[in-house]
Amino acid sequence: MDDSDGNLGRPLLEEEKQRRHVVLEAFTKYLLVQELLEMLALRGLLTILGLYLLESLHFSEEGATELVHLFFMGTLVSSIFGSFLSDGFMGKYRAIFFFSACELCGYIMLASSAIPNAAWQSSNLRKDLACFALLLVALGFGGLRPCTATFGGDQAMRAVRTTGAAAAIASDDEGDILTATEKTASRQFFSAYYIAMVGGTLLSSILFPLIRVQGNGSYFFVFLLPACSMPLGTISFWLGRNEYRFDPAEETLPSPIHGKQHRQAQASVEIADESGERIALEARRASIRDDWKVLLSALIVLSPTPFFTALHYQPSSTWVFQARKMDGHVPWLGGLTIPPDEIGAMKPIFVVFIIPILDELVYPFVEKHVMAVTNLRKMVVALFMATLAFVMAGVLQVVIDANLQEKQMGGIDVSGYANISRLWQVPQYIAISVAEVMMLIPAMEWSYHEAPKSMKTVVNAAHNAYQALGNLMIIVVVALLGQRVSKGTEDFVFAGLGAFGTTLMATFSYTYISRESRALQKHGKQQQD
Repeated sequence: MDDSDGNLGRPLLEEEKQRRHVVLEAFTKYLLVQELLEMLALRGLLTILGLYLLESLHFSEEGATELVHLFFMGTLVSSIFGSFLSDGFMGKYRAIFFFSACELCGYIMLASSAIPNAAWQSSNLRKDLACFALLLVALGFGGLRPCTATFGGDQAMRAVRTTGAAAAIASDDEGDILTATEKTASRQFFSAYYIAMVGGTLLSSILFPLIRVQGNGSYFFVFLLPACSMPLGTISFWLGRNEYRFDPAEETLPSPIHGKQHRQAQASVEIADESGERIALEARRASIRDDWKVLLSALIVLSPTPFFTALHYQPSSTWVFQARKMDGHVPWLGGLTIPPDEIGAMKPIFVVFIIPILDELVYPFVEKHVMAVTNLRKMVVALFMATLAFVMAGVLQVVIDANLQEKQMGGIDVSGYANISRLWQVPQYIAISVAEVMMLIPAMEWSYHEAPKSMKTVVNAAHNAYQALGNLMIIVVVALLGQRVSKGTEDFVFAGLGAFGTTLMATFSYTYISRESRALQKHGKQQQD
């Protein structure tokens, strides 16, 4: 081989100079503030939505529960529409403004439906207004999910991309092979992005109930908060316009995902007179087919994620019910009594601490002394940790049931709680928090890098849609089990589902060939030729 170009005689992905953390880049603060304020609005709405439907709009408990779950699933499924609109017509930058406007209109309509003592509002009108508002919020939030994450990933890559090792790759492989600096920047951005999401969730859990109490139960003042935080987030995104690096072709041209270019290419081939034009158009059609193959592969690899979601969504419900049967009194903390939902409310705090520990300590140590740390391997460990959390929950439930049965046999009233401290739930909450960090952040990053350039938001949206399947899985399994099994057995059933998902993900992690590996193989063959 000829080494005269100077690139083949050294490693393709050579180490680059240490550069500053991607969070310190000028564009990052605008995106993170936007994400925090948007999550503050949405998660706060979810915090009090059920109570609003029940107390103010007078839905039945069943009706309110169904509407809340339908709304939440709508925010996930609508990501598909957002990705097609973004990749196919508007580009990510314009799509973010469009869906932000939809979500803002929904919050304004919700606040309008909650105006106290409004003479023009009948009961049915308020219900209709609230339902239409929730539809707009679900459409806006879901449409934003893949656009903001992918747009941020683009900015992080463009901020660090240089003419170093990656420039040695042929132009059609651009972005497939990442330098060490680019990998670090990608991990840093998506971790910071997720911390912003968790920060918004944590603030919402504090502010929304507080405003409701201070407003004497009026939901109008509660809904004013998202109606204010959402436009502030959009303004933050707009303020960063001069700091963003745009790819004009990517932001304006339609994507092949709708097949438009495929049909145009087919028609053009039939009338093309120049052989060079035919070759170029056939190459374009081949590229479209390759993109679809890569998209299908990515969707298959992500298919075990609903098993994780089925476990991840339950602590806010089933584990709270478990805590109600446990002793919340902690004598060695000054007689403090822990409410049933208090430990679960601390999960965002656990997450915020776990992210830097994994990023700065655990991942580098494992990378250096054990094995390469890939996103798929992180996702395998995440499913294992979620499964372990439910094994712990199941064992704890068995102990609780045995304690209550012992008290009943001793003639003691069991209408209260078992003599088991609620602090015993802390290990399972830590395990599920670790699982959350090792699944959701790597899944976003993996979806971004493995997707074809023209379909990045589509793969990210598919990941969100898979979460809706996980939510559906919970409903189906609980309905099938019903009252026929104990709560401990139910936990073990979900642990079994988690173990099955772990096996699937481990199989895909072992057999999947990444875009980077394929590009390296292709580049090596080109050099041999």
